[in-house]
Amino acid sequence: MLVSGPDSLVAAADLGGGLSMYADRREVWRRTDLDLDAKTRDAARVTDMAFDLDGETLVVVGSHGVVALDAKTGETKWARKRRWIFGFLSDLPLTVCAGPDSDYVVAWSSGRVERMDSKGLKKRHWIDNSAPESMVYVESLGILCGADGYSVRSWDASVWPPVEQASLVGRWVKVVAVPGTECFVARRLDAVFCLDVRTLDVLWSMPGPVAHPAMAVSPDGALVAWVGPSAVFVHDVADGKLVHSISPRSRPLSVAGDADGWFLGLADGSLEFSER
Repeated sequence: MLVSGPDSLVAAADLGGGLSMYADRREVWRRTDLDLDAKTRDAARVTDMAFDLDGETLVVVGSHGVVALDAKTGETKWARKRRWIFGFLSDLPLTVCAGPDSDYVVAWSSGRVERMDSKGLKKRHWIDNSAPESMVYVESLGILCGADGYSVRSWDASVWPPVEQASLVGRWVKVVAVPGTECFVARRLDAVFCLDVRTLDVLWSMPGPVAHPAMAVSPDGALVAWVGPSAVFVHDVADGKLVHSISPRSRPLSVAGDADGWFLGLADGSLEFSER
């Protein structure tokens, strides 16, 4: 998994539970100790990551629970262990995004969606039968958008719990925000769509083969890249037209954008860089 942040920062989580931070395409720190619980460390995994708006903090969710790291040093700022239901059923966090007023929004597998402050203290929560598995918050509009595998929805997050504004039924699996616009890109199992944040009106759509749902938008919001079965496809956000494709040396699993181009996470465990 790859997630980009401000100032050419890119966080990379591997399938073995390791986490690395890159700045200007150079590794600056690495951690492998997020999940040391004897019950889960052999299957440790990261499910999502999000930077704060300043790029100073990286919040990582997964089998370990929720942890906030200093983006420059990798040191732990605060941590919350995973939750338990009835004392023995694990409630794992599925996704995280930066939220209103420098808060964070975390969705859990039980359907609980929490709003936490910058110190990890829970402020409010709501229960949803289908908690989002991928979320974005559009700060300029105060709107939260999310996909849960069965629908994509938008909420007015100026109140809490947020008020649902629109929804579309389908096998929606991933959403990414587009900086400086009132749209976001959402991936269904059979296609990619650009949607209006408020109404979920389709601005354009692009059919594509079923593959890993990873997507990323360039820092300037001009391009969107998504992973196909053997290549990464880069499209213009404005109209969805194909700009070019990238064929890496191994099957791509993830993608992230920086000012110079794209980070590709490959199935052989390596990273590959592609110029824009």
